[in-house]
Amino acid sequence: MYACRFFSHAQNHKTYTGKPRIQEIRVNLGDTVLIEGTDYEVSYKDNTNAGTATLTITGINAYKDSTDANFKIAKAANTLKVSPS
Repeated sequence: MYACRFFSHAQNHKTYTGKPRIQEIRVNLGDTVLIEGTDYEVSYKDNTNAGTATLTITGINAYKDSTDANFKIAKAANTLKVSPS
């Protein structure tokens, strides 16, 4: 995937939900839009808890390189309400 660029269509920052967070991405090589599962695979690391998550795009078949990108997972808002007793 020489000179590959990828673009996130979703927000770069996510909020903690207790479930793995992923990004919606599009991968281009020049003017060619590559197809996930045919031209590349996406994997994630540390994408469940608040902090910095990493997504890795790895070329398959004719595309052999890989690239990483980070995105933030923010802590969820505290919705705990305490009633006086």
